[in-house]
Amino acid sequence: MKKFLISSVCVASLIAPQISFATTTLRHALDSTHEKNPVLDAKRSELEAAKADNIRRFAGFLPNVELKGSRSKTTVKDKTEPFENRNENQNQRSLQITQNVFKGGESYAKFKMANARVAQKQAEYVAEEQKVLLEGVKAYLEIWAKEANLKVSQKAERVFKETLEATLEKLRFGVASQADVERATAEYQKANAKLAQSQSELSGAVATFENTTGLIYDALAEPNMLVAMPTQMDDVVARAYVANPNLIQADRAVDEADAQNTVSKSAFLPSVDVSASIAHDKRSSSDNDRINRNTNRLNRSLTAELRIPLFQQGNEYAGLKEAVNNLEAKKKRRRATQQELMQSIRSTWAGWKASMSQVESLTTGVKAATFVKEGLRQEYDFGIKSLFDVYQAEKDLLDAEYQLISAKQQEFMSAYQLLSLTGQLTADHLKLKETEASMQTPQETVLYTPGETQHDKQI
Repeated sequence: MKKFLISSVCVASLIAPQISFATTTLRHALDSTHEKNPVLDAKRSELEAAKADNIRRFAGFLPNVELKGSRSKTTVKDKTEPFENRNENQNQRSLQITQNVFKGGESYAKFKMANARVAQKQAEYVAEEQKVLLEGVKAYLEIWAKEANLKVSQKAERVFKETLEATLEKLRFGVASQADVERATAEYQKANAKLAQSQSELSGAVATFENTTGLIYDALAEPNMLVAMPTQMDDVVARAYVANPNLIQADRAVDEADAQNTVSKSAFLPSVDVSASIAHDKRSSSDNDRINRNTNRLNRSLTAELRIPLFQQGNEYAGLKEAVNNLEAKKKRRRATQQELMQSIRSTWAGWKASMSQVESLTTGVKAATFVKEGLRQEYDFGIKSLFDVYQAEKDLLDAEYQLISAKQQEFMSAYQLLSLTGQLTADHLKLKETEASMQTPQETVLYTPGETQHDKQI
């Protein structure tokens, strides 16, 4: 009987709050995932390239400056009578500055296009960053859940093994029947099979974890929320409309298409350029080593040029039609992105709330199942209940424990998915670069207690 009580307490201890001494925390795993992911590293380089290219956005506002210089020497040999040889030297230097004053709004439109493209690259990087970190969270939660399931399976195997040994002992004294022994043996074999399955699932989770995070598997700390969660769905929607990377990409795509539309319209408008130049021309001519002629000129000019396009082979009309249709298409895609985002927020929020309620309900269920199981074992020892009743109670407790682990895993996963929808699942927002010691706050150092919602813990 004492063995049964000890085993039951061990099983129940899995559900109670524990102090973790694990070396790998969720923050550490996500930091490694963020640092070592090759796809994210490539996106980071693409973003830096886009920022460097951003210098071109000012090109339409800057002048063209051209400096020219030439030097030539010509020898003329005249073979007609009278013979004459002549050398001509020429030095030319010029500086010309041309500034566009108006180009139908094309310069400012291209400036907006460059900004929109850089913003899209930034949002694309954030989207990939959130995808990578969410995969890291998933791998961490998966291996944590498999570890918890393995502990339950190990303790279940010990409980059924002790039950089988106790039943064989009772058979010797005629208290139990052979049917009880057969039933105990069958349940023990099932527990062994479940244990082998749990070990196999943990091995698969370990491979995924190491591949995703780049870390060598070690014992994991209890998962926790690295940032505070919003308390209302309206807060999630407000944050998502500001920072969701997919929506930002759609918005900036509309801006780029609108700027391209302005560029297309500029093809129908006049253009004004102003140019200033200064040129120095020096020439000398000699005949039989005697200087006959020498000129030295300095020319300065200021020119304003107006160009009015009338017809350009119809290309301007085709470009305008393409730009208008492309702008309308981008606006429709933005509306579709907004609708998809709202649908994802509603479903994820509902799933998160449901998983929190399920964790609370299952925690109560585990406590109740533990109490019922202990009572039935005592009644079985006194001959009031059958071994079948005891096994059923053990199964109910194990099922409740497995379900509780799965519910906790789903709760954390849904919470981090919500952060991803709001654009907050980033290294900067999670403060992954900061040390664990500097980030020890009550909501992180106190492990999550079943039945306590994440919102309650953060408050």
